[in-house]
Amino acid sequence: MTDFDNRPAIAVRERYHEVVSNQWPVFVEPQPDELLSSWVHRLAFANGIAPRPFGRVLGFSGGMWSPSLDMNFQTDAVSVLSGHTAVALPCLWAMSLKGSPLKHLLPSAAR
Repeated sequence: MTDFDNRPAIAVRERYHEVVSNQWPVFVEPQPDELLSSWVHRLAFANGIAPRPFGRVLGFSGGMWSPSLDMNFQTDAVSVLSGHTAVALPCLWAMSLKGSPLKHLLPSAAR
């Protein structure tokens, strides 16, 4: 203990929830012309989790993966990705094939 003349300085710190970020620990920059499924796979691996369990974090069912991920990407999942990576929603939508004219060139099983 110290006496009152030599009191230790006490600094008020930020609250834990104000210090900790909502973003995932590792950020992976999307590559030019990269498909959304490819980027999500790289993001999962970079954060130490396999892609399918990572998909469950985003709210995907077991069948919602790879080709169907690019075609039928859900708004809620896009919002989660944007919120935890700070990648803008328009950028994420542009990475999908949802509105792409190329969608018709894919095999029907992938659509």
